[in-house]
Amino acid sequence: MYVGTPLQGLTTNMISYDTATYASLIPSSGCSSCPNKWYTEGDSSTFDNTNMETYELDLNHWVGQCNNVTDTICLDNANTTTCATALEFCLISFEVSSPYAFSGALGLGLPMSDYSDGADPSSFVEVWATE
Repeated sequence: MYVGTPLQGLTTNMISYDTATYASLIPSSGCSSCPNKWYTEGDSSTFDNTNMETYELDLNHWVGQCNNVTDTICLDNANTTTCATALEFCLISFEVSSPYAFSGALGLGLPMSDYSDGADPSSFVEVWATE
């Protein structure tokens, strides 16, 4: 998994690919309590925090604080790179606890919205499919 422009890649393979949610979680390099931080938002020319909101999250496997922001997220395999630009994700700014040493999570599920309210697609699958 890679994020930003230029692309910043993981140094480990500890990514959770989550088909039950559309939300993606990526630890900021500025997160002092995150053990596996690798993304530096200030190094990305496509990073956008214009509509940033801060959330306290308590998921079954993770507790912490994050900010919703947008940037390019790409997946890579031996033959091709698949990217979604301006994808909203949760930038982890503080981690209280996690039983897993993961370096982020990519939400591959679809949100429950039908976008009749004019909202933009927000899952990796939706954004990638429209590009």
